[in-house]
Amino acid sequence: KDNFQINLNQTVEEHTVPWIAALTTYFGYAVLILFGFMRDKAAKFLSLFFPSRFVPETKEGYAPLLTDFQHFYTRRLYTRIQDCFNRP
Repeated sequence: KDNFQINLNQTVEEHTVPWIAALTTYFGYAVLILFGFMRDKAAKFLSLFFPSRFVPETKEGYAPLLTDFQHFYTRRLYTRIQDCFNRP
């Protein structure tokens, strides 16, 4: 029983992120979101001139599987940075 003593006074060391790393990460996300919104607006504008090229993604009579932001995040952000997320 002596081998399994628990020290309750032991403190847990917390790691903090340097502010420059956090700032550049947030800036990178902001740039990706900005360019994603610009691409969506350009696609919406171009769909007025080329309607067959930009078909709606949900078929008529079916409910959409994702909300607007979830669909935007998946298309414009996650697919671009999924190599970072999918590492072991």
